[in-house]
Amino acid sequence: MNHPSHLLSSGTLLVATPAHTDPIYKRAVILLCEHSVAAGSFGLMINKSISVELPEENNQLPDLSHPKITTLCGGKMQPGQMMILHTSLNHPIQTLKVIDQVYLGGDIQFLQDCLDDESCKKIYLCFGYIGWLATELEKEIMQGKWIAYPGTKELIFDTPRDLLWQTVLEKMGGKYSSMASIPDDLSLN
Repeated sequence: MNHPSHLLSSGTLLVATPAHTDPIYKRAVILLCEHSVAAGSFGLMINKSISVELPEENNQLPDLSHPKITTLCGGKMQPGQMMILHTSLNHPIQTLKVIDQVYLGGDIQFLQDCLDDESCKKIYLCFGYIGWLATELEKEIMQGKWIAYPGTKELIFDTPRDLLWQTVLEKMGGKYSSMASIPDDLSLN
């Protein structure tokens, strides 16, 4: 098998396979935000919604029920940490461009500004993240736990989250398309 490093970069989607035994990764899709063979990688799960209740004293955050905002479980690591994934063209200096039209970062004021920004159509508030040590992600791909696919703004923000896993596999075609049609509950097969 070829080494998977050439498939991995910011913006790559990692699609979980049935080889994952941890339930949080069942049918998960991860947006790889940074990748380095030497330093490791981190990403955000972008297809698992969560409900977030904030203490009343935390009134700095805007109303999380705003139509532009979706709250997601970004991953198991530091679930209290919030990261802002967005489409704003008016991104601040501290924002990381993941791929064209997809950015990560910003502070509370930036989040508030995004709600009034016409260029910012979607905002994902991701609580937690997923991280890998150097070469750990490559090993997991070689073990068949993840399938890499190039991410796009349309897949990330315009595909319904509950259909993202299936949609990416169908786009890949072949054996992956067959995997997409496996029912979530095998007893229904």
